[in-house]
Amino acid sequence: MKSNVKALRLREMTSLEPQKRVRWPVSVRVDGCSMYIADYGSDRVQVYQKEAYPLEPHEISEVQRSPTLYTQF
Repeated sequence: MKSNVKALRLREMTSLEPQKRVRWPVSVRVDGCSMYIADYGSDRVQVYQKEAYPLEPHEISEVQRSPTLYTQF
């Protein structure tokens, strides 16, 4: 990539983890296998593509006796 050396160095040092989150979503649209989120806080449109993988019977867990939203890792 041709660019300013300082800009390239800053790009290497920047953590991309915060960029994965939406800051201020204002709208969501779904079109077929895509979802579009207008993120006002980041001045961008985040696009998500649907990925579906068929599961085998052995990959599906049994129904829990007492379901909860809390999961301990």
